[in-house]
Amino acid sequence: MDKELRATLAGQAVAVTRLAPRASQREGADLQHRVALTDGAAALQETLPTHVPKHTLVLDIIHVAESLWATANAL
Repeated sequence: MDKELRATLAGQAVAVTRLAPRASQREGADLQHRVALTDGAAALQETLPTHVPKHTLVLDIIHVAESLWATANAL
């Protein structure tokens, strides 16, 4: 498995712009599932489906846990 990790301090728009061409370069007939692991930023959740439409968006567990913890404490 040739997993790649990328990061930038230039913002989400730049990150997505750089990601989309690289994701399409890695396409192959053997790929059955494509996943994009994201944080909880609404803008990112809205932008990614446009740029990488074949990917399933997954919210990372840390952000989910934080939201659940805050909700539990509020109740």
